[in-house]
Amino acid sequence: KSAVQTYTLDTHAPSIHVTGIQGVLGPSSPIGITITDESGVRDVSYSINNGVLIGGTTTMEIDTSAFSDGQNILRVTTTDEAGNTKSESFSILVDKSAPQVVLSAPLHSTDVHAKFSFTVVDTYDASLDCSLFIDGVSVANTEGVNGTENSIFYNHSFLGAASWNVACQDDAGNSGSSTSWT
Repeated sequence: KSAVQTYTLDTHAPSIHVTGIQGVLGPSSPIGITITDESGVRDVSYSINNGVLIGGTTTMEIDTSAFSDGQNILRVTTTDEAGNTKSESFSILVDKSAPQVVLSAPLHSTDVHAKFSFTVVDTYDASLDCSLFIDGVSVANTEGVNGTENSIFYNHSFLGAASWNVACQDDAGNSGSSTSWT
């Protein structure tokens, strides 16, 4: 009698699943990478912008600190135990630049009903979270529109001169602050 042997022919490459790459990412945003294969995974590696290959595991998290400001390419390559290889590239936009904030009015004011005006400029966001600071204390918030003059109306109760500035944060978590005016 001859023995019956059963073989499984694996012709399918591993699956690559990447999470956390939607939208504009911040300077240290997490990116999840998961590799699956029915016969097991032998090798995983990735590179950033066609740089040095970095060894990985079937489940890993990397962050964008090694990525450049702007458009980047994450390339993930994996091979299963049967020798099937798969490579995928993912386009990732990283924002490491702080918004620029420039004050425009009032230059000097003792009016208790002041209109504080500023312009915020950011590379990627149409609107930003902005705060008015008087003597270092946040007193009012507004949505600053990128590239246009914005205003915050604030009724203050202090007497005499006080310093003020505006700080804005983009969606990637980068913060920029104007100089202080008195």
